[in-house]
Amino acid sequence: MDVSLLIGLIGGIIFLGFFSLLFFERTKIPNVLILILLGMLLGPLLKVFDPLYFIPLAPFVGALALIIILLDGGMNLNLFKVIKEFPKAALFTLFAFVLTTVFTMGLMHFAFGWTLLEGLLLGVVLGGPCSTIVVPIVSKLSLKDEAKTILNIEAAITDALCIVIAITLIQLIASNTLELSAPFRGIASAFSIAAVLAVAVGVFWMNILKGFHGRPFGYLLTLAVVFILYAIVESVGGNGAISILAFGLVLGNYAELAKLLKAEGDFTLDTSIKAFQTEVSFFVKTFFFVYLGVIFNLSETSTKLFLMSFGVLLAIFLARLFSVKALSFFDSSLKDSETLLATMMPRGLAAAVLAAMPLNSGIKIGFFIEVVLLVIILTNIVSTVGAYVYERKRVRHEKVAPGPRVLGQRDSNLKEKK
Repeated sequence: MDVSLLIGLIGGIIFLGFFSLLFFERTKIPNVLILILLGMLLGPLLKVFDPLYFIPLAPFVGALALIIILLDGGMNLNLFKVIKEFPKAALFTLFAFVLTTVFTMGLMHFAFGWTLLEGLLLGVVLGGPCSTIVVPIVSKLSLKDEAKTILNIEAAITDALCIVIAITLIQLIASNTLELSAPFRGIASAFSIAAVLAVAVGVFWMNILKGFHGRPFGYLLTLAVVFILYAIVESVGGNGAISILAFGLVLGNYAELAKLLKAEGDFTLDTSIKAFQTEVSFFVKTFFFVYLGVIFNLSETSTKLFLMSFGVLLAIFLARLFSVKALSFFDSSLKDSETLLATMMPRGLAAAVLAAMPLNSGIKIGFFIEVVLLVIILTNIVSTVGAYVYERKRVRHEKVAPGPRVLGQRDSNLKEKK
């Protein structure tokens, strides 16, 4: 491709990302699907970008987007609300994940003749929403902080669940052995290592950042620490996504933590760091969603593929609906958020990367990759529609709901006129 054309396309994508964000703020239609469709137009449809060239970059692009978006999400979350909502969010996440995998496994086994392990693997790969999609959408919605926190925690946890359990299942299928304790040991180890290292590095770095107030390069050095932390956690068997979320929580809430611990000094995060993070997060999110569209390959379509994909979509939705109903039964304050909680189920890059792993391990499952990619598109459409419907209902409710009337206000106004 001509260099000048490539640079022009990059500029055009940034402009489209900005205007799609404005479009979302005016219409409440999330811009994620717009950017994904743009990527599909530039990739599989018009062949401006060759998907075969970009697919090998998926692990790097996915990790980079995950780091930036989870750091942004962690810095903007209230730690005390996270602690309060974590048990509830963890139970909701586990329940939804288990139901999704069981429903998907049953559908693929009884309706399409897959083995139970093959159906279970598909259910795990598509077991939870993508944090790199959920966090940006939720941050812009007029949703209760409690519901936002639950969705953010769920997205971060399920990324780890999907990756760890899917890799374990692939190894089990490839080796024809069955050891059920392995996934649970792996998850517990990955989470604990990530949390401990992230909190330790976060506390250390906040003390260093005290000397960077009003000085340049504070954000770049923070980003360097984040990249190094992610690499170390992943190399020692921890979960990098959880470590970045925890690190962001420490940075964003350290001033409050310092007050509780009665630590001396100003631990407020420099405003320039948050400003830079907002700009970088926008840039990375825009190109990530376009990239996700570029790597889609839907050339092998058939009636059976669409039946499988819509069936899996229905299984995911029913599993999520049951989980949301159970959650709101125990917490009635979430009843008005049920529609959004039930439809906020976009699958993303984690599922796309995991989709190719069985074939790379010598496991051939018909339509496996195609079903995963089509379900990614369908779940993003459902999430977009769900967010739009929820926001429209909120706007109509605010217009209809009368404002509080102050007794005597009309009489006082008449007296002033006289």
